[in-house]
Amino acid sequence: MKKDFYELLGLKKGASEQDIKRSYRKLAAKYHPDVSKEKDAEEKFKEISEAYETLSDPKKRSNYDQFGHAGAQGGFGGGGNPFGGGFQGGFGGGFNAEDIYNDFFGGGFGGSSGRRSGPRQGRDVEVRVKISFAESVHGVKKTIKFTAFDSCNSCNGEGKEKDSGYVNCSTCHGTGQVSQRMQTPFGIIQNQSVCPNCKGEGQMPEKPCSSCSGLGRKKVEKKVEVNIPAGVFDGALLRIAGKGEAGEKGASFGDLLLHISVGTSHQFQREGDDIHTKKSINVLQAVLGTEVEVETIYDAKKIKIPAGTHHGKTFRLRGQGMKKLGKEQNGDHIIHIELDVPNDISDENRKKLEEIAKDMNLSFSDKEGFFQKIFG
Repeated sequence: MKKDFYELLGLKKGASEQDIKRSYRKLAAKYHPDVSKEKDAEEKFKEISEAYETLSDPKKRSNYDQFGHAGAQGGFGGGGNPFGGGFQGGFGGGFNAEDIYNDFFGGGFGGSSGRRSGPRQGRDVEVRVKISFAESVHGVKKTIKFTAFDSCNSCNGEGKEKDSGYVNCSTCHGTGQVSQRMQTPFGIIQNQSVCPNCKGEGQMPEKPCSSCSGLGRKKVEKKVEVNIPAGVFDGALLRIAGKGEAGEKGASFGDLLLHISVGTSHQFQREGDDIHTKKSINVLQAVLGTEVEVETIYDAKKIKIPAGTHHGKTFRLRGQGMKKLGKEQNGDHIIHIELDVPNDISDENRKKLEEIAKDMNLSFSDKEGFFQKIFG
């Protein structure tokens, strides 16, 4: 006794066309004989295919709903392969066998996967480049060395001897495609793919270049001069267009990708495009105010320290930081003031400071606390 078609597809009577299609695709992918390892996979596949063939056709489904399997007999003519002896392009309900075929074999047929691909473009080449902090400030020119395919000088990348031409590929006879007929549960399907011999070009060199064996490129050590721009940061990725690997037989070059590693500086600390440094001043300079010289990443600058400046105060030199990549702007240079408290004080100076402390109602017994109270 035949199983209920709805039960075979895991559905209930009244299921929508989308539910029927979705369930069939899932089960067909599971039980296809070329995919499934289950012993009864082929029988199950036939059952779900028969169920789908009936339920996906509105007229057959209506007959089945009214009369059961007897009402569906006219739609199969034998009940074996529901697709007959050959593939006709589609099923009832707007379902295309190519969708299922792609699920099984990962490709198309009838020309969809057999387009001429032509020579392959060269791949991108990635190189790690280390530069110093100073080089990141001002920019630097570097010679980058790496091993990759480069265009063959003997044949100018054409893959043939200079006194020869091209002939049709003996494998695909100039079409750039090869065909293969496959027997599947859907019938005989013709699969087309790119010719592996000529890689879809349809032609081959009459006399392949003796230097590159007809590839049009050779693996060599390449040297590329690159300008690393000022302001580049640690971890930056720079793309140099067309300086990577050569493509096959004159196809375009890939790109050169530079992963930048920037060294550190003992004097300067970078945060974004801003530069931070520390500047020590003594007690009298903090009390009375002064002018000090500060080293920036470019040159020395003088800044005024106002009277009463406390420890930790910051001053900003605008536009004296790192150059911003791709912009005509610079970050800032930020100076952090550190108060240099003397460790040794002469007796004479000690007396003077004690007098100041007495006038300010402060105790000089705690020397560091004394300066902290005065200068914050």
